Amino acid sequence: MKKIPFFNASFLMFFCISNFFLFIITPYAYAGAWTIKKGQWNLESFNRLYKADKTFDGSGNKVAKEKNADYKDFRTELKTQYGVTDRFNVEVDIPYSWSEYSDINGTLKNDGIGDIWVKGKYNFKQEPFVASVQAGVKIPDAYDTKDQPGLGDGQWDGEIRIQIGKSFHKEGFYERFEEEVRAEESAFRREQNRIKRAKVGETLEQMEDRVLGSSGAGRYRTGDEIMGEEEEGWSIGDWRAWFRRERPWFIGAELAVRARAEDPANEVPYFIEGGMWMNKKVMVKATLDGIEGIGERGAIEKDFTKVGLAIIYALRGWGYGAVFGDAPDKSQLNLEFGVTQVVFGKNSDAATEYYGKVLYLF
Repeated sequence: MKKIPFFNASFLMFFCISNFFLFIITPYAYAGAWTIKKGQWNLESFNRLYKADKTFDGSGNKVAKEKNADYKDFRTELKTQYGVTDRFNVEVDIPYSWSEYSDINGTLKNDGIGDIWVKGKYNFKQEPFVASVQAGVKIPDAYDTKDQPGLGDGQWDGEIRIQIGKSFHKEGFYERFEEEVRAEESAFRREQNRIKRAKVGETLEQMEDRVLGSSGAGRYRTGDEIMGEEEEGWSIGDWRAWFRRERPWFIGAELAVRARAEDPANEVPYFIEGGMWMNKKVMVKATLDGIEGIGERGAIEKDFTKVGLAIIYALRGWGYGAVFGDAPDKSQLNLEFGVTQVVFGKNSDAATEYYGKVLYLF
């Protein structure tokens, strides 16, 4: 057992460094079946709080943990992806965890780097939907399995995963809005130059007041103002018409086979997600995520199914590179916040997870 302070210095350094770079570099991220372009780098910081004081037994019944135990884990994971070609990407995922297990006998704490994944993904189909195959291997050599709570299961795993995805939004969805913004801002810049030539030494606000009146009525709008006006005052009918016209939703699904060197049993992970953007800044999505054990008779099976809800906010620009790779804005920052709950399982925690992601590509 390692006795460590809450969020010790090494953990905080890893967390701060992984998130700092996400905010200072121009972002634009990809996920699921989509691949990034040749020569591009994609980084994601995944930060998750995992809590469980109940478990599912071997029959699927939810019960309290033995000895009134409580387990929590905070993980920050840096995922790095590189485009070898437009259709083939490689990825390395490095997690750092702080874990705490408490029961009537006391408390155990542990922190460090957990299981590292190395993956390669090939996109073999782009129309009428996107489809990719991904192979990965889990490396368990960054921690000591004698330290508790464990940071991993201490064994090598191999995985083959099929990923499919489809975005249904109408062709030109982003381009139509981008053209409107550029036209308005170009006209505004021309008007600024005309006013500056007419009288030097005034602030822009003073020039607008002098030429257009104190109310500023009739002045050209910036891109942010156009977005604000589009999103303010919409009736339900306006929103429905926009929804039918632009088809702003997507779906994705993944199915894998994971071979494990030891117990628990080999696994079939699966993942389904679907979502829609409410406007050009906010997207909501729902997920279904789980694992089914497929071991031989006598092997320990650890199954679970969890549901989740998340919101994605385009902090800079518009578009959702956090979900798929067709947003055109190269100055884009996506933030994602979500919660998941395990609703069924066998020999697994009845856990709740709260997470946040920061995603970018350069």
